[in-house]
Amino acid sequence: MSLHPVIAKALQSAQPAVDFDHLLIADVRKVIKQGTPKPTPDQPKVRTHDLQIAGQRGDIPARVYRPATDGPHPILVFFHGGGFVALDVDSLDYLCTRLCAWSSACVVSVEYRLAPENPFPAGLDDCLAATRWAFAHAREIDGDPAKIALAGTSAGACLAAVVSQRARDEGGPRIFGQVLFYPATNFPTSLPESHHTYGSGYGLTRAQMMWFWQQYLPDRSWANHPHVSPLQVRNAVGLPPSYLVVAECDILHDEGVAYADMLTRAEVDTTLQVYAGVNHGFLQFVGTLPQAQEAIQGACHWLKQHAVSVEPPGVCT
Repeated sequence: MSLHPVIAKALQSAQPAVDFDHLLIADVRKVIKQGTPKPTPDQPKVRTHDLQIAGQRGDIPARVYRPATDGPHPILVFFHGGGFVALDVDSLDYLCTRLCAWSSACVVSVEYRLAPENPFPAGLDDCLAATRWAFAHAREIDGDPAKIALAGTSAGACLAAVVSQRARDEGGPRIFGQVLFYPATNFPTSLPESHHTYGSGYGLTRAQMMWFWQQYLPDRSWANHPHVSPLQVRNAVGLPPSYLVVAECDILHDEGVAYADMLTRAEVDTTLQVYAGVNHGFLQFVGTLPQAQEAIQGACHWLKQHAVSVEPPGVCT
């Protein structure tokens, strides 16, 4: 399958793929940040405010997006991508505004600690702390503490999948759904076919992904731990209903599909949407690429449906 013309044109006009090994971490972050989209006139208008969430090692910056309608709203705790080493709440503003407006959910976008200064599990701990904060302070942001979901892109989707595990195993809060956009789900101790097929020339390269993992996980003895690689979880039973968006022309394609298959085998309510002709990070083309609009709207529709079906606390089915 060839790339969609919008993406093919963007790749042709972009600079050659950068070898991160020869850059300072500040320069890597600058390069990655330059690739994030700027606000556009069609971006929905929602109420926002920034705040600080108390974490284990200091405050965690976050941005809250609130729908224009009266609440209480479902809460979607969101973790940005960036290979565990880059980006911030500003970088995914284009997506969080749409998730808020189109799902009628209150979105809490989390600026977790980044590697290599803060390797695993620092960022993960921040994401779990922020999720628990959203539960404890739901009413303050016009949210419903009984309706908390998680979402993320790429490395952020990996963090969301692991927070779902830890919430299940470590005393909550109850998560009613997780939305994972082109997720990283497995430390590549062996390379799946998509790493070879789409390892260069499609945006995110195999070399860059390996570099990201090395920054996040300097101790490879943890590579197969499910808190690093959610695909390695031994028991997926009881994980929340899941909606996965996977790009066909993405080195992470195979592990995203494998994660959906694992959830399905565990009888977790799972929806997998594979978009043909698009690459890693294709949501940034929303407004010019129909698949990006469709992917975000589909996830929002799924969130709204599942939020409605959440049983009140104490109700057994």
